[in-house]
Amino acid sequence: MLTPKQIELIELLPFAFIQVDTEGKYVYVNAKYTALTGFTIKEFGNIPFWERHSDPDIRQQNYRGFMSIVKHQRPAEPTEILVDHSDGRQFTCRSLWSYLRDEQGNLTDIMFFIEDITDIKATENELALSMRQYNDLFSNSHDALLIIEEGRFVDCNDAALEMLGYEHANDFKASHPAELSPPFQPDGSDSRQKIEEMMQQAFQQGSHRFEWEHVRANGEKFPVEVTFTPLTNVRGVRTLHTTWRDLTEFKHQQNTILQQAHFDSLTGLPNRFLLLDRLSQTVMMAKRAKQNIAVLFIDLDNFKLINDSLGHSVGDKILIEAGERLRNVIRGSDTVGRLGGDEFLVILQDLPKPSDAALVATKIIKSFNRSFNVMQREFMMTTSIGIACFPDDGHEDKILLQRADIAMYHAKGEGKNRYQFFTSSMNNNAKRKLQIEGQLHGALARGEFHVLFQPMINLKTMQVEGAEALLRWNNNALGTISPDEFIPLAENMGFIEEIGLFVIEEACHEANLWRQTLDREIFISINVSPQQIKSGKLFNYLIDCIIQSPLPNHLVHLEITEGVLMVVTDEVMKCFSRLNSLGIKLGLDDFGTGYSSLNYLRKFPFSILKIDQSFVQDICDSETDSELLDATIAMAKAMHLKLVAEGIETKEQCKYLQHTECELGQGYLFSRPITSKDFLEFTATFTPSIKH
Repeated sequence: MLTPKQIELIELLPFAFIQVDTEGKYVYVNAKYTALTGFTIKEFGNIPFWERHSDPDIRQQNYRGFMSIVKHQRPAEPTEILVDHSDGRQFTCRSLWSYLRDEQGNLTDIMFFIEDITDIKATENELALSMRQYNDLFSNSHDALLIIEEGRFVDCNDAALEMLGYEHANDFKASHPAELSPPFQPDGSDSRQKIEEMMQQAFQQGSHRFEWEHVRANGEKFPVEVTFTPLTNVRGVRTLHTTWRDLTEFKHQQNTILQQAHFDSLTGLPNRFLLLDRLSQTVMMAKRAKQNIAVLFIDLDNFKLINDSLGHSVGDKILIEAGERLRNVIRGSDTVGRLGGDEFLVILQDLPKPSDAALVATKIIKSFNRSFNVMQREFMMTTSIGIACFPDDGHEDKILLQRADIAMYHAKGEGKNRYQFFTSSMNNNAKRKLQIEGQLHGALARGEFHVLFQPMINLKTMQVEGAEALLRWNNNALGTISPDEFIPLAENMGFIEEIGLFVIEEACHEANLWRQTLDREIFISINVSPQQIKSGKLFNYLIDCIIQSPLPNHLVHLEITEGVLMVVTDEVMKCFSRLNSLGIKLGLDDFGTGYSSLNYLRKFPFSILKIDQSFVQDICDSETDSELLDATIAMAKAMHLKLVAEGIETKEQCKYLQHTECELGQGYLFSRPITSKDFLEFTATFTPSIKH
């Protein structure tokens, strides 16, 4: 038996320790072994230690090792073993076996000192795997790879041999990189001196990439992109891992590509890329010379109407003619180019005073007052021009361009066919509106819209019963734009049809996935634009979209605002009747905020009544609001309408609504609008802290 002093020392060991008798049964284990296995000595029971292992092969291995010690009575060499934990995990350990004798020299107990080397083994395995992967990548890479050690090539792969035109690596091993280069580089620098500098920079910076000219085995010079990456090999020697990319074809095409990249293929004018570069250069020169410059942002008025109605061939000819007129108006020292679409830019440099830009703008407007003769037809095409000046309106090229753009939109808002200097007092709301209108074009095609879902909770069962689909817009130029801002504009611009169908398709698709994944019915509530109800054509698109969805019709709830009911036509009544016949539920949104009338609820086939969040907000503090809410709930029950309260943000509001037996609720108390994936997780794991 171990003495108390021995036990105290054993508990201080950095290893797990067990002591067993000559039959392999546990006598003592220290705390580290208990932590390693998850068992105490009492839980091990009266069984040999090898019987604890789940793997029969390992049990047999431990048994043989133990019996060898008992038989030969000498310590065993350190061995690797697997140790089972009570939670099913296994640890790789290094075990050292020894023994104890009594005073007569008889073997009494066997001792095991066990070290957890799981992390060490994992690291060794990862290192071995990494080495194999590195060797495979090096040998089989399509990129030319070379190793430089102490300034000399010591290895390369087949791709490097092919690029250089050598048969064997030995043909140039031990060569200095400058020996595979011409004496001088294209910039005139000495190759040996410069490559030494490049290698030194790589060691100092951690990596270095640059262009270089090498020589093939046949003497042909060729350009490469070189990447030096410092590494330390297994011998501890610092090396340079070198990657070459042959730039021959790239350089051959570069001039052609640059030409195409800098000029508009239609008008031959500088394109956006070259314009912005010239604007940047002009601003820098103006700063040095303290000169005035002006940027004229030019947009053709109503060009889209002509282009869409008469075709792109007519539109292209107008753009070509517009470019010619602009070119003829400006000075030779100024720049005119096409930004894209029907937008042009004029850069005026070295102006005596900023106001002189108005003279050029006036000439441009007059030049467009002459009709455009295209395909034996005459067209009138006016322009709107925004002007921003350096240094008054900004000191950076991007700021000047942005402010000229803002001024142009302001000119359009003032009636078009005019110019407008940028001023800081321009109406911010009007500017914002014009920017949003501009970005709405193509927003759906660019994938900028997405649908989020706000869970709707059954306030009696406190289970997720449905979700409201909410459209969101994230635009690269303007960021996140509120639906309150862009929905009215989309309706005015005629975009609401395609946007509305996008929401319905997305919402029905995701709701059907929920139904399949959760194996229960979850309804989806979708806001519908008045235009989609009032227009028979749009309504038919809406119905077709819902019917073609695999989601059952009764799980589709359409929410409309009271505004659609103000002018009720026979066509609208037919729409409501068809929705009802298809089993699609109709809800009245934002009840109480507009022209609420009980007649609406009696006359139209509503199934759902949605209380606006403004009423819910103060129900716990305002007696008037609580009384109005109570009356609304009582009325909804009498008319067999399902009532939904939105904007629930506090537990007190939720409990009040539960007390009044409001059926459904939604709000930040439960969840903000979330993605479809998050909605699935929310529904599956929702455990409310509020009980009915």
